[in-house]
Amino acid sequence: VQAAEEQRAAEEAQRQAEAEAEAKRQAEAEARRRAEAEAEARRRAEAEAQRRRQEAEEERRREAERQRQAEAEAEAEARRQAEAEAEAERRRQQEEARRKAEAEAQRKAEEEARRKAEEEARRKAEEEARRKAEEEARRKAEEEARRKAEEEARRKAEEEARRKAEAEARRKAEEEARRRALQEQLRAEERQRTLQSWGAGLPAHIERYWRRPPELASDRDLVVTLRLRLLPDGTVASVRVIESSGNPLFDRSAERAVDAASPLPLPGSEVPPESITIHFQPR
Repeated sequence: VQAAEEQRAAEEAQRQAEAEAEAKRQAEAEARRRAEAEAEARRRAEAEAQRRRQEAEEERRREAERQRQAEAEAEAEARRQAEAEAEAERRRQQEEARRKAEAEAQRKAEEEARRKAEEEARRKAEEEARRKAEEEARRKAEEEARRKAEEEARRKAEEEARRKAEAEARRKAEEEARRRALQEQLRAEERQRTLQSWGAGLPAHIERYWRRPPELASDRDLVVTLRLRLLPDGTVASVRVIESSGNPLFDRSAERAVDAASPLPLPGSEVPPESITIHFQPR
């Protein structure tokens, strides 16, 4: 009887030791989960801060561009106004010259009328000279007006050509931006497909390192969900059970298989994700 009681006491002590070991393992797993959550939160906060800084920088660039365009438009408007004022001043001076010429001609005509009898020959000579001068002045005025019209037409043509060139440059820049965005999207989709295919093949790779625990009667229909934290070279930094199979022996054997399979094969030329969840079920 005493031997049986000692046997039961020994078994009870062993069960208590196993329970304490399991509680310690779960506490360590919980500590690792919290550390990973804190690291993830810090990473997301840093990413958000970086995104906001980039948005602010982009807004500053857009504001600078709008300011530059506004200054260019103001400069063009000032130039047009200055040209209009110069043209108005030129016309005013021409009108003043014409008025003075007409007044002088009138004065001379009146003087000529007074001296008509004695200076008929000189009057005719002066009238002829005046006619030629007026004709010359009219010819020069017509030539000046034609030159101004040609210069204005040339300026407008150059302005139209510059506007079309700027519009074409903007169109090409927008097309290039759309092309780059599409290429980036395609690269991201291809990376996602690569990572999905790689993740789907991990359980089969890990199964090659799995050893059935001798105490495990059967692994039929046992599935354990594991969360793996990975380094860039595929090394498994940590593994924990996030959904147990219901059999602790099987769960621990799956964790050991992951550790044995580390480092995991890399997903081609892509960098593996920081963490991945797999469902382990030996075939």
